[in-house]
Amino acid sequence: MFFLFIFNSGSLFAIGVTPDREVSTSAELVDAIADAPVGGGGSFVIALKNDIQIASPTTTLTIPAGKDIMLVSVYDESVGVEAAGFWKLVGSSDYDTITVSGVLRLGSSAEVNDGIIVTHVGGQTGRGVTINSGGTLIMNSGEISGNTITVSSGGGGGVYNQGSFVVAGDNCVITNNTATSSSSGGGRGGGVYNRGSFDVLGDNVVIANNTASSDGGGVYIWLGGSFVVAGDNVVIANNTALYGGGVFLDYGTFVVSGDDCMIVNNRATVSSLGRGGGVYNQGSFGVAGSFVVAGDNVVIANNTASSYGGGVYNWDYGVFDVLGNSLVIANNTANNGGGVYNRGVFEMAGDNVVIANNTAALYGGGGMYIADGTATVSGYNCVIANNTAIRYDGGGVYVESGSFTMFSGEITNNIAARDGGGVYTSGSFEIAGDNIVIANNTARTDGGGVFNRGSFVVSGNNCVIAGNTAGDNGGGVYNYDDGEFVVLGDNCVIVLNTANWGGGVNNEDGTVEMSGGMIANNTAAHGGGVFNWYGVFEVSGDMVIANNTASSYGGGCIQYAVF
Repeated sequence: MFFLFIFNSGSLFAIGVTPDREVSTSAELVDAIADAPVGGGGSFVIALKNDIQIASPTTTLTIPAGKDIMLVSVYDESVGVEAAGFWKLVGSSDYDTITVSGVLRLGSSAEVNDGIIVTHVGGQTGRGVTINSGGTLIMNSGEISGNTITVSSGGGGGVYNQGSFVVAGDNCVITNNTATSSSSGGGRGGGVYNRGSFDVLGDNVVIANNTASSDGGGVYIWLGGSFVVAGDNVVIANNTALYGGGVFLDYGTFVVSGDDCMIVNNRATVSSLGRGGGVYNQGSFGVAGSFVVAGDNVVIANNTASSYGGGVYNWDYGVFDVLGNSLVIANNTANNGGGVYNRGVFEMAGDNVVIANNTAALYGGGGMYIADGTATVSGYNCVIANNTAIRYDGGGVYVESGSFTMFSGEITNNIAARDGGGVYTSGSFEIAGDNIVIANNTARTDGGGVFNRGSFVVSGNNCVIAGNTAGDNGGGVYNYDDGEFVVLGDNCVIVLNTANWGGGVNNEDGTVEMSGGMIANNTAAHGGGVFNWYGVFEVSGDMVIANNTASSYGGGCIQYAVF
């Protein structure tokens, strides 16, 4: 890296490379590109000396195939232009500012802050950059901002990419761009519409404050397109759309491999149907959409969806893989699935994943809502905690018809306004690992720890259901309506839970099978340990029911059917 200092009319200019041409007007810029050689020899460097408005007879600045153009700002230190920012390249109204069929580089290198701003005048329409198939845009520094596109199909207010888009430099910004629709097929990708490859390699890159009237406020990824965030501290924030406030994947791939990246404060709230405040991921016809978090300390937080999936909405054929450690999904809000709404495949293999302080504002699943598909927690020390279902069921986790399997972790301190403070399941829920804890959850009606009307199996050892509270039935567990609650693991305990009916376990018209373990020190008005109401309750092995308390009757058990 080197800096070039040039004395010009008594002023000092500084840029990262030696310019082949300096320009101050639209005509000079067009002529410089025309004079650039075709093929080989490195980039042809054009330095902007001031803001340039693309003017007639040119409507869009075109980078032809075979040419490699670098646009940089040359700033005057004597008047402090550097402090004011980059020079602007301003597009014509109703036209793209730049179309790229060759190679375009904004800024001289990832280490030098001499890029440009690609924009439009406020109130005028036009996309920032279109990258055609075979074209490449490399953003070393600068900003793509303030562009607006209205189209019947597609979108991409800031960038429409069918080729290769690489953000190579640190601190690059894509902001305040808008994609709106003139029919049902447009308005996608407020910041970026990507159907090629989009790679963010630089650190501290920001994609923020973009808006799409349809899908992907920040980024829209379509049909095999890939979006890879490899830089650290990348922020996708404050974007807005109907579906996928931050990012929308439509049969594409989104990989976050950088550390300390954030998807925050995005909104899928354009209408009451909004889904995926932070990320919307879907596939179709057997083709998966793939969202992979491989970096450490990634945060998906403070996102909002008016309908489903405040943090993440993982739809049919969507695959959401957490491979990195210490992912946090927190403080997100939606009507269903405050943190995550899943109908695809959701696998948490990373350690120390936290799903916390999320809210289901209307229906269920404060932390997670599993409508269908599968969810698996296999990483070490994963926590689902302090989530809330404000009006209905499943403060921590709601499993409707899919399956949820835990090999590690805890579900603690969650609240449901009605049933299932920790877990509500009418699908399949299995505790397959050892030392798993469901504790200190609250349901204002039934099932403080667990409400089960499907299949709930504890196959792991040393698992604990403790300190949970239900306002009515089943402080620890409420097993209802042909539900099957089966404990196969050793030394599993249901202790210190509280309810009105069945402090430890309330079994109503269901089946409970426990081959060992302990139900102890639970409290209720009726049936301190167990309240069995016309269900089947079978115990075997070294099962212990002891030291339970009932303020009215049945300190240990109350039996109204087969026991």
